[in-house]
Amino acid sequence: MAKRTRKRSRLRDEYTQLSIEVQGYEAESDISLNWNLRGPIFGMRDDDLAHWFITTLEIRGTCVYPANRAGELYTLRVHGAEPHPGTFSTTLRDYLARDKQWQPLYRMRRGEREPIFDPPKGVTVLMKQWGKRSWDVPLDVQPHLASDMLRLLTSGRRLYLSIYERKIERVRWAQHVTLQTRDPAEE
Repeated sequence: MAKRTRKRSRLRDEYTQLSIEVQGYEAESDISLNWNLRGPIFGMRDDDLAHWFITTLEIRGTCVYPANRAGELYTLRVHGAEPHPGTFSTTLRDYLARDKQWQPLYRMRRGEREPIFDPPKGVTVLMKQWGKRSWDVPLDVQPHLASDMLRLLTSGRRLYLSIYERKIERVRWAQHVTLQTRDPAEE
């Protein structure tokens, strides 16, 4: 008699649009000398900047949509620093799917060759705090975006975070993060 094998069901990615009402924030702006000037540290490069300019925002809020996630606390930690060479400079070419010989893969669509992409899973990971209904969301951005967010936070208007979440197996990735004045649940 043939041995029965159980087919493993393939997990599908889950997508969720989160609407988070901003409750408060903390801000910090800093200039410092590069720590590598005190002594070489692993990963130091000759073209690293000698001065670091860093803006850090901690934005706290409560989820209001979807209903099954309502009441969960979120802390978005925005870290705006001058990028190292190569940071934030990836192009679509960098995400081309490649074969074993590292050649780009293409498919035919309507008689035209079209590239196949292997995109990143998201811009950051949503990290659940164990035993609590709260999440930490670290986010590295360019300094001008951190400054724009700080301007919105000091505007005195009611603000919302919109996070488009993609769950892959047990890991939740943020595909899109927006700080805005209108409630994303109403869009």
